[in-house]
Amino acid sequence: MPRKIREIAQVGGACTFVLGALLACGMQPAKTVAAYKNPVFDGKAPGPTLVTTTVDCSKNPSESRPVAQDFQAMLNKKIGQGQQKAGVGFQSKEILCSTLATDKMLSPRVSDDEARSADYWKSRPAFGELTDRTGQQYGVKSLLVPIIVAEEACSRDTETMRDSQGRVIATTESSHVTCGPNGYLDVGVFLVASDGTILWKSSGVLQGNGDHTKELEQLLATMPNASAEGSGDAPAATASTDDSQVAMKETSTQKDTKDPPPKGGAKANVSALTSAKVTADDAVDLGSVLANMDSKAPADCKTFAKTSCERAKGPAATRQAICKGYVDAVNVVSKQSSAKTTCSAMLKNVPKA
Repeated sequence: MPRKIREIAQVGGACTFVLGALLACGMQPAKTVAAYKNPVFDGKAPGPTLVTTTVDCSKNPSESRPVAQDFQAMLNKKIGQGQQKAGVGFQSKEILCSTLATDKMLSPRVSDDEARSADYWKSRPAFGELTDRTGQQYGVKSLLVPIIVAEEACSRDTETMRDSQGRVIATTESSHVTCGPNGYLDVGVFLVASDGTILWKSSGVLQGNGDHTKELEQLLATMPNASAEGSGDAPAATASTDDSQVAMKETSTQKDTKDPPPKGGAKANVSALTSAKVTADDAVDLGSVLANMDSKAPADCKTFAKTSCERAKGPAATRQAICKGYVDAVNVVSKQSSAKTTCSAMLKNVPKA
């Protein structure tokens, strides 16, 4: 499951930022909420709109559940009772989280250039396939997707190498990483066209599981009205009342019709959001991450980073974040006078396949 990895690499006393590891270095991010819209979006949600239950992309949902429940209640109140809703299955959750629950998409700070860029809002392959399949099954033209993630602070252990005289000759990163909640929650809601293009988003960073009514109201303040127009042809699925099942599973209550089944062969009574398949390397571009590695880094370090990235486990966004951590660590080590020795030691500690 994609998660916010705030990983810090301690190499030779250097503090290397990995995915904005501000907290681990004592820098507190601003507690902000902000909304942005695609320049081509006219402000009116293409109808009808399907609203999903809150998708919790946290490694440990118990860390975010209280705020997730409040967020869901406020969203339900804003969209009204007649709106078509659906839950999200595990595999679809993987796709939604790897696309929307990223530092880039959940950040409340988007530059003017990014906000104007079509690339920022464009559909991604697996994501677009999921939204297209969902649109066909439910007969909708857009989806409203609420997301929440409990951030984590991760630190990589270090190992000290000594010579026969007991003198320290190198300090290297261990392959062991310790992670835990840092007390911050990233929350967002996205309006997405059925072709996967993101039309509007609002997101914020919240601290702790206290009362965030004010921030959540601000987050939803400019949300386009979710249109229920045309939803009579596809009755709303009943959202799960079991809090532990929020955003985990749901089936559609669509009436059987004589229309052919939607693309992908999904049965008429099974939600496309529940039956989506995840491609092995969805949204992962390790090549572009490795390209940021210092070209003058010792060969052992390059091999270490490449092998470690290829062996990283987890969903797409997690693997890409871990790979960036390895590259950043190599870039620090390569500038040290003992780079070759350190890189050789690092290569011996490469993660097992």
